[in-house]
Amino acid sequence: MPVPGKAQGTRFPAAGAGPNSAIVAETDLTLSVSALTGLDSLNAQATALRTQFPAYDNALKAAGGDLDKAIKAKSLDKAIDNALKATDDLLGISVPEIMTLRQGIDSWLRDPLMRLNP
Repeated sequence: MPVPGKAQGTRFPAAGAGPNSAIVAETDLTLSVSALTGLDSLNAQATALRTQFPAYDNALKAAGGDLDKAIKAKSLDKAIDNALKATDDLLGISVPEIMTLRQGIDSWLRDPLMRLNP
């Protein structure tokens, strides 16, 4: 699993066979994974979006509050629980900028889970 924010390469052997030939080759594959957005930045995005989209102020305020709790959590379990609540606060909103915020929270949530369950 590539580490976020770094490009990592690996070699993959490949073999193929047809009715009259066989091919064996090696190739390089470089995987680049974008750096994760931190909870502080996601919380700041939620705050900024409140003024941009006043119709969703309550949902964004709730999401920001849950992100704040996640930031202050004493354990990873509590941080994940509060971040999940933040995504639930934004559920059903189809404004692209708010959807991007939710996707950022989702990405933050997936990272520790992928590291714990490779």
